[in-house]
Amino acid sequence: MESSPVQEKSIPDEKPHVSISMQELIASSIKEKLETSAPRSRKKGGCSIHRVPEKFHKMIEPSVYKPEAISIGPYHCKNDSLQATQDLKLLYAHNLLTKTANQKFKKEEETTHTIKLDSSGKLVTAEGWSIILEECISSIEKMETIIRERYSEPIDLDRGREFVEMMVIDGLFIIGFLAGPCQDKYIFDDLLYCNDWLSIAVRHDLLLLENQIPWFVLKCLFNIILDAVLIDQPDPEGTSLEMLVIQFFKSSSFLYMLPTEKDLLKTHPDQCENAEHLLDFLFILHQNGKKDPAISSPSSWKILKILLKLKDNKVVKSTEPVYSSMKLFIQTLITKLQLLCRKFVRVFSVGPIDENKDSYSYNSRRMEFIPSATELSRAGVKFKKGSTKGSFLDVNFRREEGILEIPPIYLCDGTETLFRNLIACEQLYKGSHVMSSYATLMDCLINSPDDVKVLRKQEIITSYLGCDEDVADIFNKLSVEICNDNNYYAPYTIGINKYYKKRRHIWKAALKREYFSNPWTIVSVLAAVLLIALTITSTVFGILSFLVPKS
Repeated sequence: MESSPVQEKSIPDEKPHVSISMQELIASSIKEKLETSAPRSRKKGGCSIHRVPEKFHKMIEPSVYKPEAISIGPYHCKNDSLQATQDLKLLYAHNLLTKTANQKFKKEEETTHTIKLDSSGKLVTAEGWSIILEECISSIEKMETIIRERYSEPIDLDRGREFVEMMVIDGLFIIGFLAGPCQDKYIFDDLLYCNDWLSIAVRHDLLLLENQIPWFVLKCLFNIILDAVLIDQPDPEGTSLEMLVIQFFKSSSFLYMLPTEKDLLKTHPDQCENAEHLLDFLFILHQNGKKDPAISSPSSWKILKILLKLKDNKVVKSTEPVYSSMKLFIQTLITKLQLLCRKFVRVFSVGPIDENKDSYSYNSRRMEFIPSATELSRAGVKFKKGSTKGSFLDVNFRREEGILEIPPIYLCDGTETLFRNLIACEQLYKGSHVMSSYATLMDCLINSPDDVKVLRKQEIITSYLGCDEDVADIFNKLSVEICNDNNYYAPYTIGINKYYKKRRHIWKAALKREYFSNPWTIVSVLAAVLLIALTITSTVFGILSFLVPKS
């Protein structure tokens, strides 16, 4: 009977103890997960190499986001179907290290005028490649934590050995592969450049978002083995990793729309040097060649200075971009004055006011869909081939003339893969929607093979895919399920829609299409007009013959 009170006291004493232990256990577990598995922030220096969501992989079979020939980086390194090319990467790494050692040996021989011989009396030329390899490993090992942070998912590879080994081998392979076709003779005597199918497949795989290693890893390795890359280069002093990439893709028939200006890197060198990876470098390169329709105009202060010079009757040297910008500035100013007048009228209750009418500005970013190329052509919009010196993203619409300028694009087997991976960059970490806006714009313009035909006649589209239906199918599926809230081409789509809705443009286009489309219709129209004029003249003279008495 005396034991029961003791038991009643012990039970409440144990419950708080158990509860506190469970809280500590849960807190410790959550803390461990947050420290090891939580995604890195997307600020500068955060993760930039993402896995594409599975539903996008299933949109096209085979997936345009998964490598088919070679694995770069940790996401697909354990794919059994890609193990056959591992020996190829080792071959490139070994040859590149050996060539670097040979070049350093030659430099030392030229400066010291001494020759090294081994025990058998042979020249020692390649013994230093292991030292160079150790330098590569040491440099990458110091950056392992930063490299891992660039990936959006935890890497299931051992710290140190497996991960660093993969980065060194993959990085040396990429540099060796890029350097090959840029020289008079290939660096390596292997079967890759003799096998066209494999070579093209590797080029495709190097531009996949899931198949990347950080850009600073390539820069680090490039600086170590620089001597081997510079051999036979036409301009060794001006050679950099950035120029090596540009020269590689210029010499390749895979990437047709790479900007052709040699000094493109000089315009934004910092942006190119701070690329996240190889695909991001090409993304930045295309971004540098475009012009933003919303922010490309000069500042109001510059325009004001020009107006003050005109007031004082001074000569002003103006270029076409400045003239267009001033014109755009004046149009925007007039629009704001119109809105102000409408608000003034509404205050005095003169009548209902439609504030949305003509209330657009060139700084607007709202999304507007536009008619297809065939419909726009019937409404008088003229399509013109744009410049090839900038980016293929540099679309322009001249509203006064009704001319839509689109830079030419060349569609081949790898174009859709590149477009989709560039869009994936924007959607997953870049934040900008330039490539997504371009895909949406082309999707609006192309709804059928007839629309492709309109653009193809103006040399805007050159296709190596086959029929026009294949081209239309690519652009119709390119913008499926993408976010495009900040539409880059909104200023132009607004202007296109306003031009399309004016009836006089439709009537003018119909008149030109029906009666002035070819020389024969023009001759028939002129003949009909001449016949009508002669008929009217004879009728007038006939009436006058009855009214005017004969003398």
